Amino acid sequence: MLILSSIACVPTKKYTELENRANIFADENRQLHTAMEENEILKQDLLVAERDLRMSYMQNEILTISNKRLRQDFEDLSKRYEQSLDENNAIVKANSYAKMELDKQMEQLEMNSNMYAYSSLREKGYEEDEFVLDSLADLIDQQAYELKLMHEKVYFLEHQLDEIEDNLAASFEQYQAGQYNLKRKDNKLYLSLSHDLLFKKGSSRLDKKGIEALTLFTNNFKDLGQIEFVVEGHTDSDGSEHKNWDLSTKRAIHVAQQLIKLGLDPKTITAAGRSYYDPVVTNTTEANKAKNRRTEIIIIPKS
Repeated sequence: MLILSSIACVPTKKYTELENRANIFADENRQLHTAMEENEILKQDLLVAERDLRMSYMQNEILTISNKRLRQDFEDLSKRYEQSLDENNAIVKANSYAKMELDKQMEQLEMNSNMYAYSSLREKGYEEDEFVLDSLADLIDQQAYELKLMHEKVYFLEHQLDEIEDNLAASFEQYQAGQYNLKRKDNKLYLSLSHDLLFKKGSSRLDKKGIEALTLFTNNFKDLGQIEFVVEGHTDSDGSEHKNWDLSTKRAIHVAQQLIKLGLDPKTITAAGRSYYDPVVTNTTEANKAKNRRTEIIIIPKS
């Protein structure tokens, strides 16, 4: 009764004004919540923008670092990184075998360096920055160690290839130039043996002088491990496609089987026929066709 009496005492106009104000406050409150939600979205957008512009932020925030020793430490690490990069480039120039792997390692090193430097300068205090720089130093030391191992691996493979190439050249110097060819490409050795040296005419069966040549070949590898061999049979363009596929494959298999008989590990040998699809010269003359009728043994040292 008291409440009703009190409301009744409020003039209608005054009550209406209060009600309107309450409605306005409610609208403003909803708008505030909407603004807060939009603000959260803008914050997320801002974080994305900050990531996109991290390099610019890093350059601006570097200017606020007051500790000169921290700057000097970072500069020293940069010099060490550049030194590692120079060593990597020297290795790449010396031997293309490790180029792709070394490039990947150096790209990863550069990315890690930027990531640690940026997160250190942007988000952490001085003591944490020092810790991150120490971690970065350890990372660079690890990368330098891995590059050293890679350099030693490349040197070992190069030295091994040099020795094998010299030994094979000495083994086959008794044969005429057209009967064999030895070349080096992409850290592999390619020994090409003519059909006339290995097989009887029109046959995939090895003859006596072919077995002798393969014996000379295997004598160079009986004491060497970690070597893989790919035996490829090749023909000229005479005859049908089916015949040449069959003949080139049989020749490769017979050579591979003979190498196994002579002592090579069968797990290290792969045989394949190439038919007439990989000629060394065009099949336009009899002399060129004779060059294309060959068996290639690809020698691949492994670390």
